[in-house]
Amino acid sequence: MPLAQPKRMATEFLTILVGILAALGIEAWYAGVRDRALGLEYQVRIAQELRSARVFLEGIGREATRALEYSEAAASFFNTGLPSGDPDELVIAIYNMGRDNPRSFDRSTFEDIVSTGRLNLIAPIEVREAIQRAYRSLDTFETQLAPYRDEYLKVVRGWIPLHVINQIRAECSSMSAVSFTCPPVDLPEEDVRKILSGLSTDEAALAFRLRRQALPVTRAIAGEAIRAVDSALALMSTGEL
Repeated sequence: MPLAQPKRMATEFLTILVGILAALGIEAWYAGVRDRALGLEYQVRIAQELRSARVFLEGIGREATRALEYSEAAASFFNTGLPSGDPDELVIAIYNMGRDNPRSFDRSTFEDIVSTGRLNLIAPIEVREAIQRAYRSLDTFETQLAPYRDEYLKVVRGWIPLHVINQIRAECSSMSAVSFTCPPVDLPEEDVRKILSGLSTDEAALAFRLRRQALPVTRAIAGEAIRAVDSALALMSTGEL
């Protein structure tokens, strides 16, 4: 009899221990399931962000191509200080050379998972690294080219008054990603004269040249960013996404 009680206690202890271990195992299993589900949810949201960024990048590439074509029409003026053709067409070219798509990309999901330390929920590591490369490419695009664009908008296109810009926008609204040609626009003669007079400076010519040199770089960096985004999307592509 004295030996029965310790055996019973040992059996009860082992039963309790097994129960605790089983409970911990089940909890760990549920935690793993939750983490995997959250990781997949983050991938879905990141894929949406990157697809939106890709649309912006494609648009920026098209605008850079458009701006380069218009830069040809403006180059003679900024080299000589004299319009070589129709002054109205020159002002339109100067305006369109500064057109651009927004460069602000939505990265709220990525910033959320980084700030909360949940990036490791996205597996495998190759996917995480591809996502990080894609967002780094967006950061590079935004920071590397902004000065060339901003200086042109301030020093060159800033001379075009708002009512002239609105007229150009209205009468050139038929332009598309395929056709960059703007139909003839009859701009106010006094405005055109003031614009070209204000732009006959070394500062404006320098801003024009910097903008023109940056446009091929803009297309190249946009292309690199698109490839990084495509790589991340390809690795994330599953039935869930």
